Amino acid sequence: FRRVLFRSTDHRKCLDEGRGTDIETEGVAIFSAEPIVSSSAIRLSEGRVGVAVRLASLPNTPIVATHLSANAQGQLDREREIAKLLPWAMQQGAGVLIGDLNARPDAGELAPLMSAYRDSWAEALAAGHAGGVLTGSTRPGRRVSRIDYVFHAPEVDLTLQSVEIIDTSTLGLGEVSDHHPVVATFRRTAETR
Repeated sequence: FRRVLFRSTDHRKCLDEGRGTDIETEGVAIFSAEPIVSSSAIRLSEGRVGVAVRLASLPNTPIVATHLSANAQGQLDREREIAKLLPWAMQQGAGVLIGDLNARPDAGELAPLMSAYRDSWAEALAAGHAGGVLTGSTRPGRRVSRIDYVFHAPEVDLTLQSVEIIDTSTLGLGEVSDHHPVVATFRRTAETR
């Protein structure tokens, strides 16, 4: 696998309080089974980044990943992060945007993203092509809460086939994360060169 990892923080709080041995790290990684032909990143706020990659088989389709500020108190931070991320992602071209956005689909701060992109889970659910955790919840053991997304631009040369939210406990793996993985499958609709 090839990977791109970007970190963007130098928080020392845990180190200064004796609860760690180094600076806090938070980052976004994209792993690919095929060559990543280019990558770039944008700093959004303290410790938050957006990462864009292009794969050898889809050089004209950027894949953007991010992890936005958490909790209800982070709403204003998320609004600022999206205001910076969205124009940058749009400059990359029509593509896919994925990430832990730490906000439910009806959250006001997500409105700009919902206007610019299609929500792959909602589209797959409406078409009968959604699987796994059918409530849409991406948070194991909590009330229904969907905060992890795969978006795609309406004009991208990909057709959404299906989306699955995987409950890893059903695979005998237990709870491997505080989030369920979201897997979107696309089919190429036009030859990209």
